[in-house]
Amino acid sequence: MTGCLLNATERGDQQLVKKLLKTYLWQDGATNYLQLASVPSSERITVLAKENRKEVHQVISAQIEYCMKFFNLPNGLNLEQIFLLADTIIDDAESDNLALQDVFIFLQKLSQGKIGKVYNKLDIPTFMELFEIHRQERHEEIMRFREEEHSQHKALPINDRLADMFPDDEKQKTRNAFKDYLMGKV
Repeated sequence: MTGCLLNATERGDQQLVKKLLKTYLWQDGATNYLQLASVPSSERITVLAKENRKEVHQVISAQIEYCMKFFNLPNGLNLEQIFLLADTIIDDAESDNLALQDVFIFLQKLSQGKIGKVYNKLDIPTFMELFEIHRQERHEEIMRFREEEHSQHKALPINDRLADMFPDDEKQKTRNAFKDYLMGKV
């Protein structure tokens, strides 16, 4: 999926980019943060940047530049600021394991006015403040999911105390079975 997103952005095919991002949106257009969380670790910005930072930088920069076309600002981001911002995003991506899809979804929401209003300027600090809103929403949704998952674990008839009666390999099999069961419900 990330490869397709990289290729579509490099080709400037914004319709394909938009189509690929629909996977991470609910029917009503809200962000499906759980789907974003399911992006494999191998397709996260930090890993991709270790493989080819220049390509990741170019793709993020291109998408930011495309997003800036939606704003009529006297004090928007210039090309140097866009490059610096792309570097900042890459460098900061490890802190909460960001995927390219996170950045692209945020840029889409920003350009549609769904993340907050942009008045007379959009500089790097303002951009990062708005990006933090997206990241916080993402974090809260994942925490809600984990709390719900934990509550479901507690409600299951077999728990760790019961599993302690089994040998270690049986405990692991039981835990794996619960994990598979819960993953099937999501």
